[in-house]
Amino acid sequence: VGAADETLILRWTASDEPDIATFEVYVSEAEFTEDALPSFVGSDGTTWPQSVAAGEPSADQSLTVAGLSNNTTYWLAVRAVDEGGQSSPLSAVVSGTPEATCSAAECAGESLGCNTCSSLAARDPGARFAGWLVLGIAAWLLRRR
Repeated sequence: VGAADETLILRWTASDEPDIATFEVYVSEAEFTEDALPSFVGSDGTTWPQSVAAGEPSADQSLTVAGLSNNTTYWLAVRAVDEGGQSSPLSAVVSGTPEATCSAAECAGESLGCNTCSSLAARDPGARFAGWLVLGIAAWLLRRR
């Protein structure tokens, strides 16, 4: 599970079965089991579970789950549904926590809209220096090309 601003990115590998039609993706603010599958509504109005079209057998799959709250842990799981409507057992239930993100400039203390990163740089002058150091190294590497 990858995390971004108000978003989680769920990744899985599809079954090698050729008759998988969809994947059902479950999202919850509490850990769950197959015996008590959750329903969830994101802040953007998206309802879960969602059905996602299956790709090629054994292919890597991913789904961006948006409309979440930062700093809140969410639990996610997937199960396959074949063309006959039969469901596989539920995958492992995994968790992730969306977090505010910022650019290198914001983390270096530039005020471009990321209050979390700007306030970190204001509280810790070393963070501002480290951000500028990273930008300086990146510029040096680009000039060497």
